[in-house]
Amino acid sequence: MNQTQPRPGTDPVQTYEAFFVRYQFRPWAGELLDRAKPQPGERVLDVACGTGIVARMVAQRTNGQARVVGLDVSPAMLKGARSAAASEGVEIAWHEGSADSLPFPDASFDLVVVQQGLQFFPDKAAAVGKMYRVLDAGGRVVSSTWTEIANSPLFEVLSDLVQKHLGAPALHMPFSLSDRETLRSLFVDAGFDAVEVERVTRTVRFPANDTFVDLSLASAAAAVPALQSMSEAERAALTEAVRSEMEAPRQAYTEGDELVFPMETHVVLARKSG
Repeated sequence: MNQTQPRPGTDPVQTYEAFFVRYQFRPWAGELLDRAKPQPGERVLDVACGTGIVARMVAQRTNGQARVVGLDVSPAMLKGARSAAASEGVEIAWHEGSADSLPFPDASFDLVVVQQGLQFFPDKAAAVGKMYRVLDAGGRVVSSTWTEIANSPLFEVLSDLVQKHLGAPALHMPFSLSDRETLRSLFVDAGFDAVEVERVTRTVRFPANDTFVDLSLASAAAAVPALQSMSEAERAALTEAVRSEMEAPRQAYTEGDELVFPMETHVVLARKSG
């Protein structure tokens, strides 16, 4: 990795964009969109868009010829999304709102995409039902959710250490919707046809320096409730406690100047009858 590496900052959203989006969510967004295949002229909704990496890549892949909308419940994430989209010169309509209410008319989109968001929704069935409602006939939804945390080994170590020091499984939430049949049933029960669930494994690469724990926890504070509620001093103390114990596992996955390890996700492709 020859690029300037991010450093932990005081703004979790900026750190999230500079670290997790850059090294994890941008590459995985490519996997999602390879399956979603957005087309020029389509109306595309990115649910739980965060800082908007999937929406931004849809706009880029369609040369600005799709109508792209991003929705997130977090005003801070949307502020980051607007800034990133402006920097990249892509036009996207950003909306603040909840996935289980979707403030859009019936049949107003051709494609709905959700990258690592469904597992965080309080009412998952309601959210998938609303996705079905806003899709036009013949439309499709493509959603990714991590499989078991054991399939993302360095994050499993990090999560276990955070739980040890915090007394709560704060980092298990992103991996909490890992059962294939539970996932499939959410879409079948909502009325979708031809529901496919694909297991996808990808090697991820992070900078192999001593800021991995700092950046991971600072970034997670933008999205994980248990870390969001902590003060900066509390997160700093947790980071310090975890960092030294992560040294040996981190070295085990170090190749040159990179941390290299697998991650695995389920990708759902579900269609609404025409």
